[in-house]
Amino acid sequence: MTVSHRAELWLGRLLCVAAAVLWSSAGLFIKRLTDPAGAAWSGWQVAGMRSLIAGITLLALARLFGRPANDAPAAPPARAALLDHRNWVLGLVYGPTLLTYVLAQTYTTTANAIFLQYTAPLYILFLSAWLLRERPGIGDYLTLPALLAGIILILSAELTFREGAFGNVMALISGVGYAFVILLLRKWRDGSPLAGIAAGNFLLAAVGIGVACAGPQGLVRPDAAAWTQIAWLGVFQIGLAYFLFQAALKRITAVEAALLTLIEPVLCPLWAWLFADDRPPSGSLIGGAIILGGLIVHTLWKAQMEKRDTGS
Repeated sequence: MTVSHRAELWLGRLLCVAAAVLWSSAGLFIKRLTDPAGAAWSGWQVAGMRSLIAGITLLALARLFGRPANDAPAAPPARAALLDHRNWVLGLVYGPTLLTYVLAQTYTTTANAIFLQYTAPLYILFLSAWLLRERPGIGDYLTLPALLAGIILILSAELTFREGAFGNVMALISGVGYAFVILLLRKWRDGSPLAGIAAGNFLLAAVGIGVACAGPQGLVRPDAAAWTQIAWLGVFQIGLAYFLFQAALKRITAVEAALLTLIEPVLCPLWAWLFADDRPPSGSLIGGAIILGGLIVHTLWKAQMEKRDTGS
């Protein structure tokens, strides 16, 4: 392993963490948009409008920067990307993943939806060797249980499986879908995956806006504050985040990317504490410390292995 390769790996890790930081801002803005005393949007309107803006953002980013990393061939033009079957497959996986997560948030607790979606690294751990020929190391297997235990502690106050069976099933499906999105982004990293992610967002936009229009309150007319919040969610929390994430997956393995994104549930209660004066319970703080500690140890272990491979 060369020094330049190690630098690319660290860049991939930083891009992945940056994507997770952006993803973690969702709860804060969605809560404000759906607050009856605020914008009072339905969850479907938020999901649909966010995905519409995200799809447009991703297409713009693909046009400006959508080139593969390193020495891979240049990204195909828009027509070629549209005809590439890989983008259609990715869109058909990503779109239902978003949709089932919205249904999970609707029909079970937020804690259940988050925890069950974040079982994705478990599936990736066992599928990456088969689909990607990337065999996880012993450190990957040892790290994941600790991280999942941290998530359970963060969500322990709300986590329950005694009710909301339909929502729990949707969350499980969302977790499987999320795993396959990561695996496909890694497998087809030399293509133009942003078009596929954009297609999935447009699919959810059509469903979300359609359901919102058919609902009892219809589409709520946004004010300036609501436009700012939904623009953040579409442009940055989804659009830019997935742009950074697919760039990260050009450099690091699917397993490492999946583990690093577990920083998202650590940051969600932190933002609520800082910006909504919603102090997290002690279980969330302990769980967050376990996840952060596990990720630091895992990353340092990987870096040590890489340093040994370079002989430096």
